[in-house]
Amino acid sequence: MNRNILVIGGGVGPAASVAFHEKIVNMTENGAAGDQGHASVVHISMSQFIKDRTAFIRDGVEPNPGSVMGDLVHATCNAYSKLGGDFVVGVPCNTFHSPVVFNAYQKYLQNPRIKTVNMIESTANYLGANCRGKKVILLSTRGTRDTGVYHNYCQENPDFDFTTCKAPDEAMDRNSANDKSVAAFLKDNGEPDPAKIAENPQGAIMAAIYGVERGIKSIVGDWEINFKIFEAVIQTIIGEDNPANYRVIMGCTEIPLAYAKAIARDAETKLDKASYIDPMDILAANMIKESAYGLKEEFSNLVVDQATPSISPYPLSKL
Repeated sequence: MNRNILVIGGGVGPAASVAFHEKIVNMTENGAAGDQGHASVVHISMSQFIKDRTAFIRDGVEPNPGSVMGDLVHATCNAYSKLGGDFVVGVPCNTFHSPVVFNAYQKYLQNPRIKTVNMIESTANYLGANCRGKKVILLSTRGTRDTGVYHNYCQENPDFDFTTCKAPDEAMDRNSANDKSVAAFLKDNGEPDPAKIAENPQGAIMAAIYGVERGIKSIVGDWEINFKIFEAVIQTIIGEDNPANYRVIMGCTEIPLAYAKAIARDAETKLDKASYIDPMDILAANMIKESAYGLKEEFSNLVVDQATPSISPYPLSKL
């Protein structure tokens, strides 16, 4: 019997939630069954109840998004229990996998009918199999970076070099004054300013995601300028090195949204387009596989079965 797919979109931006659902539809091999051959998908999106993960990690103001989401998942599985079969559950939010959030979430899912697919674990497996000898850059929110979401899976992996985005000046790196101002990282002509971005690349990423006026999460998100900011951050990290040596984890659900539009318009990128890794692609493929629905052959490389590091992926305290 096929498992039902339960997508946890609450707290993730609506555009990212829709994009993830589309990935599941597009990756499923429904054969000759037509509409009836697609996976049974339950999609929870209750953003008003889920505090921003980075804000919770920074401020520690309850309720914990993990606890709220865990309660919603538990209730949803009970409500849909008459569907039969088990549930494959996944969260297409990188920061949600921060230990302080994900640990709280997991406490609600101690149910033999629920199979959790860990997006970070699956991504690390993919990197280990496909990025050997490469330098892997993580572009993410400050919350994902500072709580070591990818750290335990990637930092000690001997197959590739893993680096997070940090500024030369540690004090500036933790200064969030410009985290919501895209304009703070632009020249007078409106183009990204490499010098300003090099001073605080993590702040530039945060502004591109959370910028009040032009960030991707804003009402009038400017995908083009934010794509250019992400590319400038990558250039800052690579410097004079050969771009072919690098791969990039687009470690926030909003980042692939900008790249999808840029690539669709054949925009020039610093790296080969296949070098930009979307954890949501990997999560979707692994959820389809776990659910026993058909996965289209062209996406089969996204599913990698291998042992993960022995380090506990979810320490009880924040790093």
